[in-house]
Amino acid sequence: MAQNSARNTLKGNQTRLRYLRNLILGSNLSYILLRMILRKNSYTVVQFLLWLISVLLTASCYFFLYDAAKPTFDKGTLIDGGYDISKEGWMEYCHDIIYICCFSTILAIFSQKFWYTLLLIPTYALYSVICLLISPTNPVSSSKKPKKLVTNEHRRR
Repeated sequence: MAQNSARNTLKGNQTRLRYLRNLILGSNLSYILLRMILRKNSYTVVQFLLWLISVLLTASCYFFLYDAAKPTFDKGTLIDGGYDISKEGWMEYCHDIIYICCFSTILAIFSQKFWYTLLLIPTYALYSVICLLISPTNPVSSSKKPKKLVTNEHRRR
């Protein structure tokens, strides 16, 4: 039973990583071919730096997912299928960063202004931190629980 679960996790991770790799390569190769080569007369250093930032972000997120999904083998038998990278949390954030960067890269072929969509990443990170600090489930803010008021109605019972 556990062996079957590990096999399913391994197959799911391999499929997901193959999809992300093709998405990253497809968007970046399209950008290189259509923007850097065919429209090189309108290409600037700023655009190259923004593309480089996008590539570094996608590569770091992809390799984080790749490392988390590494299976464990013992003498050729599968012990662990790796961490399931389709789960919520950090893995989900890495997927979102990859999607935003690929979206920006593809649309930046047509207009330089689409690089502004990369600002969604730090904006969402700031929003998450603020929500975490303000959240009522935060242990720091929930340590001072309001005292329960006892009314005359409750005393009669």
